[in-house]
Amino acid sequence: MIRGFIAFSAFSIVFIQCASVSCGDGEGAPPPSNPWEGCWQRVDDAGFTLKIESARFVILSRGRLHAGRILGQDPAGLRVRFAGIRLLLKLETGEGGLIRVDLMHPIKHGKNEWKTYRRIESAPPELELKPIVLGKADKPDQREIDEIKEGLDLRLAEDRAVRTDPTRGPDLAKTDRENAAW
Repeated sequence: MIRGFIAFSAFSIVFIQCASVSCGDGEGAPPPSNPWEGCWQRVDDAGFTLKIESARFVILSRGRLHAGRILGQDPAGLRVRFAGIRLLLKLETGEGGLIRVDLMHPIKHGKNEWKTYRRIESAPPELELKPIVLGKADKPDQREIDEIKEGLDLRLAEDRAVRTDPTRGPDLAKTDRENAAW
């Protein structure tokens, strides 16, 4: 009994220490700045833009916005998390200020799909991540609250009556439609 408690305690201590230190998975502090930071546009497809920041990257692909987290740097490029999957964003510096990019997906098994990008001065406005602004909620007055409560009470009573009375079976679908519409 005591051995089990000691083993469990030791496991707990190791687990707590490991949890507090990030365990070397590269998701602790943001990575240092990298030479590929900035905004890049694909040479063969102007509708595809890539923005690399210090801790994240953003892709604008034919009007759809995608974002991922940069976990760290490798000699071959950046380790990233994109759509819940860890990937290697391979980057090579080319001639004339161009870069070549390949997103190494684990399912592709090393199939290279290099795309060439050129640096652009500033990111297009649709590439900027902004929080969604929600409207301000209005507080309903007491009369509206009472009307809603009364309507719910009537609907609940009718719904129970239809569901418990076997002779009102044909009215069940009509009551469900009215409840859904209300």
